[in-house]
Amino acid sequence: MFNSLNKVTLIGKTSFKFPPEFKVTPSGTPILRFSMATTEVTKDKEGNKKKNTEYHRIVIWGKLAELGERFIKMDTLVYIEGKLRTNQYTDQSGKEVKNTEIVAHDFVILDSTPFGERGQGGAAPSDYRSSSPAREYEPGPAAGQSGGYDDDIPF
Repeated sequence: MFNSLNKVTLIGKTSFKFPPEFKVTPSGTPILRFSMATTEVTKDKEGNKKKNTEYHRIVIWGKLAELGERFIKMDTLVYIEGKLRTNQYTDQSGKEVKNTEIVAHDFVILDSTPFGERGQGGAAPSDYRSSSPAREYEPGPAAGQSGGYDDDIPF
């Protein structure tokens, strides 16, 4: 029997590289996309601290995306749980494009900043975990097609 696992867990801040963007696909499915920065601090041989920041593409689908739109803003500290997915398509210039993203099926806001002060009033889920994770998924464009919803993603 072959077993495998595709699971990603991240804690980081939404980054200025690609701020949260909420859209609805042509088929009517809500989608929230943003980048997230994670920073690892290590020490070199001399004992000096060194920071290494990685940027991750995050996508959230369905009802969870609608909730994320309300609470995931710029510079939000968030826990993300999901899976890796790689899309491959041919762009308008004929170039093959491949991108990897994390399809989130759960998130928890870890910020202590009151949500009313984030410019989006309303009550915050103090420790939100979706009771029915959005595991919907619309595959990327088929080979030979344009990038579809990925065409306007700048990173």
